Amino acid sequence: MDPTLQTTGTIEVGDAVNLPGEIYGTARFIGEVSNKTVIFVGVELDQAFARKGKNSGEVDGIQYFDVAVAFSGVFVPIARVQKRVQAVSLEEAVAGQESEAALPPHLAGNQMLQAHRRDDDDTAESTARILLDYAELPLLIRARACMVLGCSEDADSLDWAEEGVRIAELANKVASKVGEVEKRLLADCKDVY
Repeated sequence: MDPTLQTTGTIEVGDAVNLPGEIYGTARFIGEVSNKTVIFVGVELDQAFARKGKNSGEVDGIQYFDVAVAFSGVFVPIARVQKRVQAVSLEEAVAGQESEAALPPHLAGNQMLQAHRRDDDDTAESTARILLDYAELPLLIRARACMVLGCSEDADSLDWAEEGVRIAELANKVASKVGEVEKRLLADCKDVY
């Protein structure tokens, strides 16, 4: 199972890490590299991203770390690397069995929508409430979570639907280029409202 996008503290050798470009791997080295003053993290990319590697853990003939798959290593300035935590299944997250680790918001958002489409209201609504607890939840996922709660039979469902429309409209205003997903979301919100 993929680790989440959530970050926790400092990075150490052996940690799962996020890299720019939505790829991840394992930190195999941390330190200065070949006369550079910046601290780098040497990362062995996850097998799914191995082809995006640039080296096998060496720079200028100096071997800093080893990789299992040739050319699956990269060196990234430490400021651009984030530590990851291990993910749990949606069912575990919804059941509250794991409070510190959960699915990344975009995956949980997708599973929330799938549950909603198959009329699994309990899972969809529980997941929506979990998502809304994320402080930095992207606007579009926040709008979808509000809309799922807006379809519930709770007394506050109309308030949730209105909030979903408000957030979708805000996302539409701040987006530099509105794509098809955003247009569809805004249309969905207006249909429910």
